[in-house]
Amino acid sequence: KYPKQQFALIDAVSTLPNVLSVTFKEDEGSYLAGAAAGIQTKTNTIGFVGGMKSPLIEKFEKGYIAGAKAVNPKTKVLVEYAEDFAAPEKGRTLANEMMQKKADVLYAAAGLTGSGVLEAAQTKGKKAIGVDSDQTPIAPDAVMTSMLKQVDLAITKIGQDVDAKGLQSGQVVLGVKEGAIQLAPIRNTNFTDGERKKLEQLQQDVLEGKVTIQ
Repeated sequence: KYPKQQFALIDAVSTLPNVLSVTFKEDEGSYLAGAAAGIQTKTNTIGFVGGMKSPLIEKFEKGYIAGAKAVNPKTKVLVEYAEDFAAPEKGRTLANEMMQKKADVLYAAAGLTGSGVLEAAQTKGKKAIGVDSDQTPIAPDAVMTSMLKQVDLAITKIGQDVDAKGLQSGQVVLGVKEGAIQLAPIRNTNFTDGERKKLEQLQQDVLEGKVTIQ
């Protein structure tokens, strides 16, 4: 309807000539989150709660599992999907069920449902990993890091490119290398210097394209 207007589509792909599609390598950030969880766990059991089963959220799950097993092959990852992005109480219920099964680090890619996961982890004295933004304020004693998805930086870059080059189409995929995916500062852990260096090395491996996530 508006062919002369530039649009940017986030987290989906369009073939229209005036739509620039922007997607992210969430699996890369989740890989680093999983590595942090694999280092932190004392029970060799961690959990993942997804908002709704879809290819996008499954990228978070696969990255998380791969990262955990990269640093701790014995890690067992419990996976549940709430099928709802706006149900904190359901998130709390799933988190409590996982903690009863000895999960001591929980990662949620589930919108408002995920806030319930983080709060439940704090209530039980366990650790949690946030998503998209630094979610420490939700559960300041539990959140050990968050997988940051820098949509703001992506939008800024798109604006600059369109301003310089005019209407654009196609797809841009942003990850660790582009600075669009990263971990928030590590908190609420007793990581040794060696463990922190291990995590930094894994991030460098991702940056250099040495990590393949299946």
